[in-house]
Amino acid sequence: MDTQKVNQIQVTERSIQVSGKPIVIRILALVQGQYMTVADAAVLLGVEGITIRRLLAEHGLAAYAMNAVELRALKNQGILPLRTRTANLLPKDTIKALVRILRTPEANAAYEQVWQDAAELHAGKAQAQPIAKIANALKDTIEVVQDQEVRITAVETQVQTIEQDFGDLIATRREVLSWPKLSYTDSKALHQAIEARAKSLGLKDQDAKRAGYSMMGKIKGQFLPKKLYRNLTCNHITAAEVPAALELIAAWQPK
Repeated sequence: MDTQKVNQIQVTERSIQVSGKPIVIRILALVQGQYMTVADAAVLLGVEGITIRRLLAEHGLAAYAMNAVELRALKNQGILPLRTRTANLLPKDTIKALVRILRTPEANAAYEQVWQDAAELHAGKAQAQPIAKIANALKDTIEVVQDQEVRITAVETQVQTIEQDFGDLIATRREVLSWPKLSYTDSKALHQAIEARAKSLGLKDQDAKRAGYSMMGKIKGQFLPKKLYRNLTCNHITAAEVPAALELIAAWQPK
């Protein structure tokens, strides 16, 4: 370790190992605290200087802008390149924050070698990791529960729909079974009238059959309730409605 003063800036050099390679890191002690150049911080953390500058901007990390006297003194000492016009120094807290952001074993190991408060850094990480794991596990559990609730709600809705449909089906079936039917004589008269009308129109075979379906549909639509249209037949009209049904058949015309 080598310490020297440059115009009230104390420079301490420390030799450390990064990824198995020896490097020299310079710590600058100002009145405000300990600092490091961006270039040295990049070497320490194993990244490019542009990466350091990007992280500073993205996370709003603090940096100290040197005045002209400090800048000239560090250039004369060879710590900064002579062509440097402006430069920022990174305080110790900013470098610690960068270590947390990068989260690489190399950055952690290098930081440990430079500063003695690495234990504090690890303690913070050790505490943060279980909390993060618990938070992630809790999030996963909540998502699973929410997904199950959605599935259960969907099943309950399907069951309610089936129960409703089944109930409606039973009610309709009971109503159909309780619906009175025409006598054999009246029913036969209707079907004979349908056949006769089709024959009078010169309809045969499939055309006659389609005409019969059409006439029966007219009778059902005229005399039976719409909600039971699909469940009842022409035989479910009343005996009093038979004469009107015969008139409807006699007047029926194909479309």
